[in-house]
Amino acid sequence: MNDKILKTKDICELLQISQTTLWRWRKAGQFPEPSRIPHTSYQGWHEKTVKQWFKTNFTNKCKGE
Repeated sequence: MNDKILKTKDICELLQISQTTLWRWRKAGQFPEPSRIPHTSYQGWHEKTVKQWFKTNFTNKCKGE
C-alpha cells in the first residue's frame, strides 16, 4: 500500500497553521520530523504518520480529557 507523502504546504493547509507554527512545533519536538522522499532531494511526511499524530494530540483534547 502506498502512503501519500505530504509536503509542508499540505500539512499547513490540513492543520490550518502557518509554516512558522509548523517549524516551531518541529523545533520543540512537538511534531514528527519529515522523511526523505526516495530518489529526490525533497522531504515530506507520510500521511498515516500525520493522521496518527493528530489523533494522539487532538482527539482526546476535543473530548475534554
